[in-house]
Amino acid sequence: MKSLAALRYSHDDPDRFELERVPVADSNLSVRASLLANAVRISPQIFPDLARAVSFAIDRVDAPVEIESFVTSNPDPNAHCIRIDEHRVGIVLTSGLVGLLKSAEISFVVGHELGHHLFEHAGHPNLRPEMDDGERLRVLALRRAAEISADRLGFVCSPSFEDVFRGMLKVAAGLSDAHIRLDLNEYLTQMRELETLAGHNDAIYDTHPMFPLRVRALLWFSMSEGYYHWTDNRRAAPISAEKLDQRVAEDFDGVSGFGLSHLQSSALRSAKIWSIVTLATIDGRLTKREQSLLHAVLGTEESSKAIRFVTSCGNDAPRAVATKLRGALQAAADAPEKQRVELIEELERVASASGGTDEQRLQVLFEVSRDLKLDRDVRIRPWNFC
Repeated sequence: MKSLAALRYSHDDPDRFELERVPVADSNLSVRASLLANAVRISPQIFPDLARAVSFAIDRVDAPVEIESFVTSNPDPNAHCIRIDEHRVGIVLTSGLVGLLKSAEISFVVGHELGHHLFEHAGHPNLRPEMDDGERLRVLALRRAAEISADRLGFVCSPSFEDVFRGMLKVAAGLSDAHIRLDLNEYLTQMRELETLAGHNDAIYDTHPMFPLRVRALLWFSMSEGYYHWTDNRRAAPISAEKLDQRVAEDFDGVSGFGLSHLQSSALRSAKIWSIVTLATIDGRLTKREQSLLHAVLGTEESSKAIRFVTSCGNDAPRAVATKLRGALQAAADAPEKQRVELIEELERVASASGGTDEQRLQVLFEVSRDLKLDRDVRIRPWNFC
């Protein structure tokens, strides 16, 4: 089997989102028994066209597992993959999907579902009720990244890009060939319009990328080094592997992913504001020099708001600022580690110009670092503040 590394989307990695992999069940024999009892196994004798579509996809991948495929009665066009045991995988297609798609389009779906198994997506964390908003958003972002990898394997398991695009268009619209005329450029105008409208905020709460983004991601992939390598095309590919994933990530940012970045940056900004206010008022005062410090680091607008807040709270200011800081750090704790480290390093410099004793300032830095889930020593860094 060819290396899957050339196909995997680089963001399809739990480590990138600071998430831990979960154990995968050794076997799901009871699920297979249920399928044998309630679904129909795809075989050349019962479903000749479907069997050819499944075989076409499997032959393209040469997967090191036995693959069983089934059709189950369900009007919704859908499919999923089940790890039966170490040596067997089950792929389930709904009757709604089979009735909508042609055989060539089914091959893409089979390859896509097989991709979930081969890329070990079953080991990705699941959503849990006890997750906070930050962790939930990171799990969802990882799931969307996994779909990009699975789409790429589905693509190499399909006869042509047209078959892939037609199948995705049918599922997105819920309409058959009788109502569809393929026009890739016209369809992708939807994504360009989304970018113009500053994206689709709700997309960060979806488990799958929107269809226009998935189609364009596959268009980029069809011109990439990874695809050329997989198909033994020795010509120079227009898009390098690094550039490919950069373009996909930019598309996510433009039409959906930017919402997560915005939430994280807002949380970090709030954490920065209230950490600096805490350092500035650590000795129970807010002197003219410390007000100048806030203006220099936070800007006139945000520092003025913070100063008004502290002044209006009077003697209750320490408790009120501590409450603000606690909430801000809780929200910022799920931001990327690099950004949290950069925040602490900035606070270490600001601490050299704030009030209070070194012991007090180091205690604030320690508590902020701890609440940001960083395991590191803190120190006061030299900084020339005038």
